[in-house]
Amino acid sequence: MTADDSIFHMRSTFRKWMAATPKAGFFAVLLAFVALAPPHEAGAAPAYLLNERIQVSTTGAWDKATIIEVGTAGSAHEGEFKVHFDGYAASYDRWLQPVYFRKMTAQAEAVPAPIIAKTAAYQLNDRIQVNTLGSWDKASIIEIGTAGSGHENEFKVHYDGYAASYDRWLLPVYFRKVEGGAAAATAPAISAAPVAAPTASAPAPGQNAPAGNDASGPRPGKYNINSFGAVGRPPLYLGHIELQAGGKYRVSRRSDGGYYGEGTYSFDAAARAVKWLSGPCKDDGWGGSFVIEREGKTHKITLRRGTVATNSAD
Repeated sequence: MTADDSIFHMRSTFRKWMAATPKAGFFAVLLAFVALAPPHEAGAAPAYLLNERIQVSTTGAWDKATIIEVGTAGSAHEGEFKVHFDGYAASYDRWLQPVYFRKMTAQAEAVPAPIIAKTAAYQLNDRIQVNTLGSWDKASIIEIGTAGSGHENEFKVHYDGYAASYDRWLLPVYFRKVEGGAAAATAPAISAAPVAAPTASAPAPGQNAPAGNDASGPRPGKYNINSFGAVGRPPLYLGHIELQAGGKYRVSRRSDGGYYGEGTYSFDAAARAVKWLSGPCKDDGWGGSFVIEREGKTHKITLRRGTVATNSAD
């Protein structure tokens, strides 16, 4: 029977029922008519199971991953799946909706993972250059993360000409080698006196702040969320936060629209941090350390280690 035949048959049945049972009431007959309608012919979303190998895309590129947990009915993650990305630490596991998934194929599984830079390429006291947002800053490696320390595969770096308060733990994806100690030859002169903390005239590395300062708080607008994981791999795009006037915000897992939650926030100028007062950001335990970079063009909120929300004016 074709779709047209089915529709004709249901219409005929509906007319007969209306004629034969006028006292039954229009809505009772209508409900019976709808019950006979055939199921939607569009392909149903594929089912996904615990421990299933899948591919995940949040930005256009497909990453290999494994489903490690399934959201249960009534939980905050109903209809979602927790996935672990190949080559990333467990701290980058994410709850996602299956709209971002596709089934793993034997051909895709056989594709070798991209070559990942080895942490052994960098050693204690190495002179390096560091780039977290477009410019290369001179620095030295002053500590190496150890297994189980919370900084495994990371390096603590000290930026030339800045106080120790600006030392940072970073993945080597942000580094490049300095051949023959060239960086030291051109490093700015540092006085014998203790290095003062950066001010509006002496901003932190990559943070040229005269166009605004961290204490002024984040401007309203769209903050794209990126999670930086394995060395040599691009960041994962997790959606965006839209900061609104009046201390309100909303969150989406997409690059535009599709907001799934909203809440309120405040800004602590003394701590230079966003405080999530309610909504998804508070529920997920996100942090809010805030900095202004690139002469005020970029406002950045660190949500957790390796995960940042960024608003850029250019």
